[in-house]
Amino acid sequence: MFGDASFIGSRADNSAGSFVKFTTVTAQCPTFSRGFSIQSSSHWKLDGNVVRGTPGSFGIFLNITADNDLVRNDVNDSIVLVNSSNNTIVNNTASDSLGRQGGIAGGLFGGGNNEIHGNTTNNNTSNGLSIVSGSSENNVTGNTSLNNVAEDMRDDNPNCDSNKWEGNKFNTASQGCVH
Repeated sequence: MFGDASFIGSRADNSAGSFVKFTTVTAQCPTFSRGFSIQSSSHWKLDGNVVRGTPGSFGIFLNITADNDLVRNDVNDSIVLVNSSNNTIVNNTASDSLGRQGGIAGGLFGGGNNEIHGNTTNNNTSNGLSIVSGSSENNVTGNTSLNNVAEDMRDDNPNCDSNKWEGNKFNTASQGCVH
């Protein structure tokens, strides 16, 4: 824990071609934590990791990244992509978040062309899986998102723009183009 009451389990800036596999990160900070933070980097693989942290934090945070793989990770909060493209997000669990984001928030803030498949995002206090306006060409298929407080699945782009939503299991969605 640092003096500002924050914690980052693993941080990467301006790096490429690395991986973290089967690692558990636990943090109990009063205000903010990130299990994994990858910024301005590419070709990372996070596989089979577990993150348990302070409610309201990020399990996995990608910022200005490309060509990364997030596979079989289990976070009790959120997986967030900011200005990130060409990432593969497969078979992860991002459930039980008490935070503002929750679940998987992708491109999902800018960026796009992400592959988001077979993930589970249940019981979050926000959305389960969301794509914000301006993020396009994301392929969102075969995900399960249930019992989230806001919406299970959300796309803020008019008529989902060029985002493709297919074969997902959910109860509530922001618009009819989410399938």
